[in-house]
Amino acid sequence: MQIKNHGFTLIELMLVIAIISILASIAIPNYQNYLKRAKISEAFVLVTAITQTIGEYYSYHGQFPQNNQVTNLPDNLKGQYVKNIQIENGAIHLSFNKSLENATLTLRPAIIVVSPPSNILLWVCGYATGIKGTTIIGENKTDIKQEYLPSICL
Repeated sequence: MQIKNHGFTLIELMLVIAIISILASIAIPNYQNYLKRAKISEAFVLVTAITQTIGEYYSYHGQFPQNNQVTNLPDNLKGQYVKNIQIENGAIHLSFNKSLENATLTLRPAIIVVSPPSNILLWVCGYATGIKGTTIIGENKTDIKQEYLPSICL
């Protein structure tokens, strides 16, 4: 009488391991990029109130705040991944912690150029160049790879 084995052969197991390895080699880098993008998105939540404060300051004074103290913002603004937020000549520089390689993202105000001058502000993120008819204020100190930035920053 012959006994029939009900198992997998070594070749079948090696084939399954090879397929899982290929899928993991594709999925892990994509997941890491996703995590970095999620960490960067925290910055946009943190600066919502700050952009409004800068806009109000500009509307009232006709110029942009030079630093955090002018707008009465504390120097220790931070989040879980954002270690520091600095205002410099109207531009907002967000410094990230080690989880994002101590990178910096800059949001700059863009004034719509019309006659007479407008108090309407747009915000330009990262490497974005703005739109025609705007003047961008402040220096861009962004050093985050473009692949990690949301589409509005490109």
